[in-house]
Amino acid sequence: MTIVETHAHLSSEDDNRYPTTPNPSRPPAGAGTVEHLERSRQEAGISHVVAVQTFSQYGHDNRLLVDAVADHRSWMVGVCNLPSEAPTSPDELARLADGGVRGLRLEYPEGGGPFHHPGSVALCARARDLGLVVNIHANGTDFYADAVRLLAEFPELTFCLDHCGYQAPDRPEIESAVLELTGFDNLHLKMSFWAIRDEAYIAIGRRLLADFGPDRCMWGGNFPAEKWHPELTWADHLAVMRDDICGSDGEREATLSVTPLRVWFPDQA
Repeated sequence: MTIVETHAHLSSEDDNRYPTTPNPSRPPAGAGTVEHLERSRQEAGISHVVAVQTFSQYGHDNRLLVDAVADHRSWMVGVCNLPSEAPTSPDELARLADGGVRGLRLEYPEGGGPFHHPGSVALCARARDLGLVVNIHANGTDFYADAVRLLAEFPELTFCLDHCGYQAPDRPEIESAVLELTGFDNLHLKMSFWAIRDEAYIAIGRRLLADFGPDRCMWGGNFPAEKWHPELTWADHLAVMRDDICGSDGEREATLSVTPLRVWFPDQA
């Protein structure tokens, strides 16, 4: 079965070619590189990868992401990160899309303010026109009213909610807020929120999968595991989705293959 990793973060050890932000958050030495990803995906049986801009290391400098995608277009697409408040970002998104970027990670404006603002609307409009996917990335519950506005204003645009909004057993208000969005058919969930194999996280995953359905849920493994969930290998993170959250072959086929291929690799779906 084709298996798609929908949430990988890339890193490079060449700081001259790919300068980092001040005080970057780095993975352990050797982890997160394209070479590490190629080796690990073959070992884990993962065929396709969605690489998400590593903001904690490179900020809005998407050069590593673009170069990696350009060199591996048969199995990798990219999700860039651009300042939502910058008036140049929609044009930059169009330029990056020409280079193989398939989506945008939408975040709060850097200077603060609401999630829904003229810049985020302009980016969503350009993403819609380009046929791209928008990843909503935010924590807490304050942004959900603004997310609802974007989902309603752009019904033809495909959205994904990164990490299912950062679910956790001690934050039931996050699960409640996400479940209120089931009526938006254009919203998909990236099921990537666990860092340990724990029944409480598994139960959240099962409830979200039941409510949204496998045609709107997809696994994300947070490569490299050494950085983002060191207590779980990449293969073990996949096993939580495949063996613990999914309850049938149909759910496994949909969340690991059919749904992410349709969203991220439509020419291969």
